[in-house]
Amino acid sequence: MTTAEMQERLFRFALAVMAATRRLPQDAESRHVALQLFRAATSVASNYRAACLARSRAEFLAKLGTVREEADEASFWLEFIHRARLWSTAADAETSLHQESIEIAAMVG
Repeated sequence: MTTAEMQERLFRFALAVMAATRRLPQDAESRHVALQLFRAATSVASNYRAACLARSRAEFLAKLGTVREEADEASFWLEFIHRARLWSTAADAETSLHQESIEIAAMVG
């Protein structure tokens, strides 16, 4: 996968998470979880983009480490949403987002 393809994949992941968080309930607890997930997913995309601009191999690897951590955090929040049953139905989108977060973490880890 090229750098541009990876950037696009991560951008699409962030957009998909944004759309999914809009389906969560609007109570205080769900909003908190939605914001945590949204922050982690968008951080995955933005930090990978920043890694591609790294000035050294060490800087690149450090930024990739952040991408890995944020992808893992997104995976955590997606699992939390599932276990807490915050989505009224277990949608295919929920499962695919969780799988995508795991794959992203594996690719950059």
